[in-house]
Amino acid sequence: MSDTSGGSYYGNSGSGSSYIRHETETDIEVAAIDDISKDIELNDWDYTLYYKRGYFYYQKQDYDNAIRDFNTSIEINPNCTDADAMLKRCNHHLKVRRNEIDDYNDKWDMQKTMMIYMVVSFCIGAFLLVSSHYEGFFAFIGSFVCLIDIIIIVVFCLFS
Repeated sequence: MSDTSGGSYYGNSGSGSSYIRHETETDIEVAAIDDISKDIELNDWDYTLYYKRGYFYYQKQDYDNAIRDFNTSIEINPNCTDADAMLKRCNHHLKVRRNEIDDYNDKWDMQKTMMIYMVVSFCIGAFLLVSSHYEGFFAFIGSFVCLIDIIIIVVFCLFS
């Protein structure tokens, strides 16, 4: 039976598995997932193997595969509360990730809208300012629009 110890999988003890000597945790996790997958091919009824592989997927932040393995572990053994807890953690992380993406997209949409507004209003203000045909009131409006755009740019850069 495979075992986890200290967060690393050392399956097939005594086999001299080369992945123990890998330099990064990611290499160890990939090797552990491969090793556990081989064990699952031989023992597809063992819910602990699915749980362990799911845990390594979780460590790699591969939540979709982790969820698949935790669900399989629960299907085989409905009393596996550890898999249920990890399933909830995976779903939480996916929800947080989706919220971060949505927030980024909303911010990007706001930035595009602000940039379009600033370019258009700056062009109008600059046209009114430099146009020799318009004097007095229109020159004042042009200067005012350019000044407002500069203030908006500074505030936008400071607070976004």
